[in-house]
This record gives sequence, C-alpha cells and structure tokens, in this order.
Amino acid sequence: MLAGACHRAGVDHTGARLVQLVGNAVFQLARAPIFVKIILNAGLRYRAENSVAAARLLADHGVPAVRLAPVACAQPVHLYGCTVTFWKRVPQAGPPAGSGELAKLLTQLHTIPTDPSLRRWDPIADLRARIAAAADINVEQQRWLRSRCERLAEDLTGMRYRLPRAVIHGDARPANLINTRTGPVVCDLDTVCVGPAEWDLVPMAVGALRFRGHHAAYRELVDLYGYDVTTWGGFATLRRVRELKLVAVAVPMAAGNPRIHSQLRHRLRTLREGADAAWWTPYR
Repeated sequence: MLAGACHRAGVDHTGARLVQLVGNAVFQLARAPIFVKIILNAGLRYRAENSVAAARLLADHGVPAVRLAPVACAQPVHLYGCTVTFWKRVPQAGPPAGSGELAKLLTQLHTIPTDPSLRRWDPIADLRARIAAAADINVEQQRWLRSRCERLAEDLTGMRYRLPRAVIHGDARPANLINTRTGPVVCDLDTVCVGPAEWDLVPMAVGALRFRGHHAAYRELVDLYGYDVTTWGGFATLRRVRELKLVAVAVPMAAGNPRIHSQLRHRLRTLREGADAAWWTPYR
C-alpha cells in the first residue's frame, strides 16, 4: 500500500517509519520531509477528500495549518480500497501547545468564510461508520451503540445554536496543534467542516468533565475564546455525541490491548448507567 501510493506520488518510501496506527496509519518518510496518511476504514474515506479541501482553504486564508506536500499526482490517492494523502512535515519546537493557543486559533478559524468545498458537520455519519466497523465488540454492545447513535441523531434535529455556523476543526484539542518556531499550527484536518462553532468547544469541555486535571485548561479556553459552551442548553446533547465518539474510536484498538479493552468497557458501562460524574482515563 505505502509503496504503491509513494510510487504514484513520485516519492521514495524506503526507510519509512510508522508513527501512528489509530484508525489511520501515518508514516514518516526517511528521504523526504513528508508524512503519509492512510485512511483504513472504508466508511471514513471521505475524510481524505475533505482534508485536501480544508488544507487549501486554510492556506488561502492564512490560517497556520499543515500543508499538502507537492507530489507528482492529484491528492488524495485511492489505492487498494484505502485513501492516501501526503503532508509537509512540520518540525515541532518548544513545549506542546496549550488551550490558550487553541483558543486563539479557533477564533481565527471561526471567522473565515464558509466554503462549499467543505463537508457539512455530521458527527452521526462518522459514528455510524465507526460502529459499523466495530468487529471487536459483542452483538449486544454494538446494538446499544447503534441505538444510542440513532437517538442522538434525533436529538440533533432542530437543535438551536447560539454561535454562528462557521468553518470548524471538528476535533479541537491542543493535541491537534503542533508548536513551531513561529507559533502553533493546526493539524489533523480530516474533520474540518462547516458547522456550529459550539462543537469546537465541546472536546475540551468534555475533557474537563471526564478526565482528572483538565479543568484549568478548559477555563483558559473559555476565558480566551469568550464563551462557555457548558452554559448552553444544548451542551448535554453534544456531550453525549462526543462521549460516544470517545468510545467508538477505541474499538479497533481494543482487541490486542488489554488496557484499552478495560478502559473501553469502563466507558461503555458508565455511559449505559448514566454515570456522568465517573472519571475516565486516557487510552494507553
């Protein structure tokens, strides 16, 4: 797969190193400053097309973000049922970016004009694709996940938002920023879309509610962005959507990793029991 995609792109894959395998496979090339991203889930291939459109839009409006690598073919590359994109490597410098930097970049991102080349926000489609590919959970658990997904789809219908529709990142966390010598840049553009600005504040809000030690980071985001999404009446629904994603994303990794499997079971149990105050721990 990697060799074939690199051949089309006119780059050498020799010595490439796998740096991530969580839903997507990401390789760092040894002979060019390029990362290669391979989307493995057939139901999520649309994300590659979307990330290419997003990269071009953000570049046009001067938003600091990862840029597409100049290669010898059109992107994305479709090969063997997978979808491949090529990205310029961004050297990290200094400490990791924090919620303050995230707030500033979200403020900039949310002010650029919306564009028809981007997908419209549809978190339920993403969840359905992940649940459909969830081969490592039992039938009853999968049935519950599907039922929860459809209930949330109904809850989102007719939702009234306080903030304007905007270009949003879709998975806005400091982990999706790379700190460089000239400041942080946005990465992981698969989820960039046009949708409610509230959604970009939900990941940090849910992080503060589910993971110990995240409250101060969320307060910093609120102070600098200027809006606390948890005070809005629709937050409970968006929280449920985000939490379901934080369950579904781990399913492909759980079978071969006892720690991930244990945490996945814990998260599922707390969701099913309605234990909103239960702490979660990161997948390891």
